[in-house]
Amino acid sequence: ADAFQLDPDVLTEIAAQLQNHPLSGSDADVEGKLYDEMVGAYCLGERGEFFTPSNICRMAVAMLNPQPHHLILDPACGTGRFLIAAATALQQNARAHSREPTKTPAATSGESDANPSLIGIDCNPELLRVAKMNQVMHGRQNGVFLAADSLKPPRDLPPAAARLLGNVDVILANPPYGEKMFVTDPSVLEQYDLGHIWRNDKTADTWTQTPSIKRRQAPEILFIERCVQFLKPGTGRAALVLPNGALGSPSLAYAREWILRHTRVLASIHLHPDTFQPVIGIRASLLLLQRKASPTHDRDDDKVFMALAEHIGHDRRGKPVYRRDDTGRELTQDVEERVKTWHEGTVRQQTRTARRKVLDDTTPRIAETFRAWLERQSR
Repeated sequence: ADAFQLDPDVLTEIAAQLQNHPLSGSDADVEGKLYDEMVGAYCLGERGEFFTPSNICRMAVAMLNPQPHHLILDPACGTGRFLIAAATALQQNARAHSREPTKTPAATSGESDANPSLIGIDCNPELLRVAKMNQVMHGRQNGVFLAADSLKPPRDLPPAAARLLGNVDVILANPPYGEKMFVTDPSVLEQYDLGHIWRNDKTADTWTQTPSIKRRQAPEILFIERCVQFLKPGTGRAALVLPNGALGSPSLAYAREWILRHTRVLASIHLHPDTFQPVIGIRASLLLLQRKASPTHDRDDDKVFMALAEHIGHDRRGKPVYRRDDTGRELTQDVEERVKTWHEGTVRQQTRTARRKVLDDTTPRIAETFRAWLERQSR
């Protein structure tokens, strides 16, 4: 229902300038940079809304490894980066499987298998419009976006959002957070365990929820509980970007107790201090959780994968940082890239090999190591 607010002459000039630049077939990093420039006004972090870097999104998706039949949700989708990363990974996997001769036609139907249910929820209608545009720029239009505050009671959510509670396979999210952001509405706080006051029994080293409602609570803490509520009991998994204070502050020990009772902690990845620079200097981690079939007060002895993202691919000014050898020379690698050529008025797709510098980024290796570790744990 959105309409352009530009007159035909302006649109004609824009089309003329852009027609020879294939955005949908260009490098993903180039698209990301272009998109950041277009929607930079939403990247200020003043309302807890700032971009999750693409490499962090890809790492989270690779670690959770969503499948075509999964229902994937971002309950605070912002500009839709997690959903784009998930859709891209699924499409790449579908293409890879389609080249395997052992696959049946039903399992290699291509684009349709790469498009599971992708749902984004956000309370900011302008950001939802940006997320939809983000999809189009990446050549995808299969996501569903709902305008709602995910923290609201189920009765106040749109029916499509309320039906997701207990039915989501994979959640990818970077909930809004900030030093001055708090939820104070009693009707919202009362529905959450973590919206109540908790008492600590130091002798037994346990926390007990009280009937009293807190005066205020940080939104990211409530989002942890809501995300767990969205997940399927026993199988649903979530990758959440959370400020380190939520994971290490002594005043939030009760929240960590709640997490251990209701979920299995799969992994905790400490992100580099420059991860969100140059926009904001927040210190954060990526937490992977799997919802338990039912809450338990027993302390689990499950092993947890832990890693430190020592290199993030850019410095605090946002400039790329490349890997170097022992002599200080920047490393390069051969990569295949698609290019469009025109011959007698016909557009042709060609593949060529180019040499590119290698970003100094440890996130792909972390995801790969985690998948191998998880496979060993399941044996």
